[in-house]
Amino acid sequence: MPSLLLSKSVIEVAMHTILYIRQIYPAELFDRRRLFDIPVFQCIEPSINDYVSKAIKAVGEEIIEDNVSKVIINIHKSDKPLEKFIFSFDRPKDSGSPILDPERIPLEVLQRQMRAMLLKLNTIDAQLLPLMASSNLSFSFMMELREENVHGFPEDSFDSDVSSPDVSLGKTRGKENQPEVCTTYDPALVHIIRAGAFNVSLYVQESHAKELSAQTRHGD
Repeated sequence: MPSLLLSKSVIEVAMHTILYIRQIYPAELFDRRRLFDIPVFQCIEPSINDYVSKAIKAVGEEIIEDNVSKVIINIHKSDKPLEKFIFSFDRPKDSGSPILDPERIPLEVLQRQMRAMLLKLNTIDAQLLPLMASSNLSFSFMMELREENVHGFPEDSFDSDVSSPDVSLGKTRGKENQPEVCTTYDPALVHIIRAGAFNVSLYVQESHAKELSAQTRHGD
């Protein structure tokens, strides 16, 4: 159970971190905090924070039931996908890898792995092309369930008085009904958390639209 709860926590912090480091919202909407003994950022805008909390609550419920295959955070401008951050939940038993008893993994070992993932995420800017400077940037959150577990998931959005783009919240099975996502470049592995009964791998993927945008700006 500690590994499940920590996985939920690290995804929540990662979600706030991605919104901060990729400048989806202004820096003044974030507070500096500490988790796993490292600095992290949390959005303090009520409607955004409420949305993230609802999304993570839904993820936590499915993680406990071992239903989650992937958690995907898409960054896009209008209809153009720019980046996606993929948290892939893999069962070692499905790949033939040795299974570690999660109850025998020391808590400090799990925390160290999660700290390493967040530290790498904090410096991911150096590896990615810059996003288009625009107030039209937004994000969407998707949770992909394993084939045998499918549930409905209502859409959600911010209140109309919030000066931020809408975000959507959804569940899919496999690749069914997913929005257009970054397909040009292969996903790059950032870090793996080995939590015993499951592993959490973080990947980042960029779309060709970012490169085209950069070339257009340089050509002006």
